[in-house]
Order: sequence, then C-alpha cells, then structure tokens
Amino acid sequence: MKRSLTALAVMLALLFSLLPAAAAAEPEVPLGYTPIRTQADLELVRQNPSGKFLLMNDIVLTGTFAPLAAQETAPFTGVFDGAGHTLSGLKLEMTGSSTKVVGLFCYNAGLIRNLRLENVDVQLTLTVTEEGHRGVVGAVAGKNTGSITSCFVSGTVQASTAWHAPDVTE
Repeated sequence: MKRSLTALAVMLALLFSLLPAAAAAEPEVPLGYTPIRTQADLELVRQNPSGKFLLMNDIVLTGTFAPLAAQETAPFTGVFDGAGHTLSGLKLEMTGSSTKVVGLFCYNAGLIRNLRLENVDVQLTLTVTEEGHRGVVGAVAGKNTGSITSCFVSGTVQASTAWHAPDVTE
C-alpha cells in the first residue's frame, strides 16, 4: 500500500511539474491566420493586405518602419489581431509635397483589433506649393474606413504643413 501511494505521489508530482510548461506554450494559431512573431514577419503583411494575421508575442521594432498598406488603391482589407500583445518603438517618418497618409497601416478597410502600440513616434512633414494638399496621420491607421477595436496607443503622433509659394518668374 505504501509503495502504491509513493508511486501515485511521484506521478502526480511529475504531472504537476508539466503544467507550467504547458501553460507557457504558444497558443494555437487559428485556421487561416498567419502568425506574426518578428519584425520581419510583420513586414510581410505588405505582401498580403487581405490576409488574416495574429500577433503571437510582443515585438520591439527597430529603425524607421515602412508603413503597411501604403497605397490607397490597395488598402489593408484583412484582419490583424494583436491578441493583446505590444508593438513598441514604432517609428514612421514621412515627408512630401502632396497629400500624404501615414500610420502603421496607411489605409485600413479591414479589421484591426486587440493591439497595443507603445513608444510610437509618427511624424508627417508636408511642404506644399498649392492649395488642396493635406496630411492625414495616425498611429494605428492614417485613414480608416474599416474597424479598429480594443487598441491602445502611447507616444507621439504629429503632422506639420509648411506653405511655400511657387516661384513666379516673368
């Protein structure tokens, strides 16, 4: 009887020692979703703007990041689920002389949810010589016609416009 209780205690100890490892295991990726684990994975979102993406962990972004879905004719139309994870250090800098849109996703017509952006630095500097040009800037999306839900942003988002009269020579 003593041996079977000892054996049972050892088996239970082994079983419970495996539980934390199982709890720490990466969550399963839902069917049809592409996992995002690195900055390089995130940059691949550009190649499939209608895809479904799941952020699997926090990512610290380095360098100046090129925005996703940067063309109005090819907006992001998929699903980007941050799963409560954080992208930190997002740095976007754009300058120009015509209408510009800037954000992690420049143009969003899809669903972006459950995403945290921390320590962002998004800047748009527009120098225009004629009326009608403007800058549209945001952290998650510059222009949104889709849905952005349960997202958090901290940091700096700023836009500036300078007017320069065109040179007129006779």
